[in-house]
Amino acid sequence: MNLVALGIIAGIVLLPVLRALGLHRKASVYASRVLMVLAFVVIFLVGVLAGSAIRAPSLALSVILLGLAMSITSILASLLAASLLLMPRKMKQADRGISGKMAPSGTFTPLRALVVMALGWALGLSSPSLLGEVLGQVLYYLVSVLVFVAVLSVAAEIEAMIQNTRLLGLGALLGALTMLSSGLVLLVFYPLTHIEPRVLVAIGAASGWYSLVGPLLTSVNPVYGAIGFLANLFRESLHILLYPVVSAKGLALPGVAMGGATSMDTGLPVIAIYGDKESMITGIVQGVVITLTTPVVLSILLPYS
Repeated sequence: MNLVALGIIAGIVLLPVLRALGLHRKASVYASRVLMVLAFVVIFLVGVLAGSAIRAPSLALSVILLGLAMSITSILASLLAASLLLMPRKMKQADRGISGKMAPSGTFTPLRALVVMALGWALGLSSPSLLGEVLGQVLYYLVSVLVFVAVLSVAAEIEAMIQNTRLLGLGALLGALTMLSSGLVLLVFYPLTHIEPRVLVAIGAASGWYSLVGPLLTSVNPVYGAIGFLANLFRESLHILLYPVVSAKGLALPGVAMGGATSMDTGLPVIAIYGDKESMITGIVQGVVITLTTPVVLSILLPYS
């Protein structure tokens, strides 16, 4: 069995046990801390492997520009799809920014992730190819652990989700729509790049989870890993930048789709401040659904990773 899929199953099986023992909240807190450390480690390794494979400045520039183009394309596709599903509406003034106090601290920021990857890239430029092969294997096992910890980290959110069935259904639908639209739209890059269609779909379907898709794709091809990482990293940044604008246009709820997986953590503060309570709860549900679903989808798309 794929180790990533095994990590998901192990986490899901353990959740009810922890809940029965009354340890699920504490486990969620500790898992979130471990997850942040693991994420930085795997991002650093992605940088090392990318640096050892992408040494020419022209290729590096192409990877960055392609990642940005894919990010813009996928985020606009998910916004359009969500807008067609959810009609624009005005927020009640009393609801605007209602959940600002619940926003997380956001210590895991896109800028810090980018710096960590850059440091790894710099090290990778001078690393021998043999080291890259070893790190590729280490990276794969670390990603499996990361997925397991990620499932445990959303234990508290899962408990809160099930208390509101309407928003639970809406968030789940939005999560599925976001992954589908973001993945399929990137097929437009095939004529230009000739990157395998399933790799393109995987990059988009990750919906902002760059610390997962980057390492998984790196085990297939370090260049693909760098593109997937940057495309999803840029998506998180663009969501934070654009959400206040689309919210002001009456798209507070559809705009949640732009954040993808990040709508429950680093993207939550901007939703809480510029959106309303419904948007915030839907964003949390969407993030949990994508977090639980993405590893399965990527394991199917990239069975050889």
